[in-house]
Amino acid sequence: MEDARQIILISPTGYAHHPGCHHISPEYLDNPAWARLVLHGVAFPPVDEDRPVTVDIGERTWIAKRRCPDC
Repeated sequence: MEDARQIILISPTGYAHHPGCHHISPEYLDNPAWARLVLHGVAFPPVDEDRPVTVDIGERTWIAKRRCPDC
């Protein structure tokens, strides 16, 4: 099982969150509008306009340019 600190959830609005963040309802975890990225052996990185997190899943690309301030 992955450490939650090594998982990034990217919202449809471009925010990066940890699982368990109080901003995220449990149904978002399986919502196809959200991306889930596992960073094996790496902690949650800085996320901003200059250091976006991008993930491609199938035909879709998610980009987080903001990190949740509570995560």
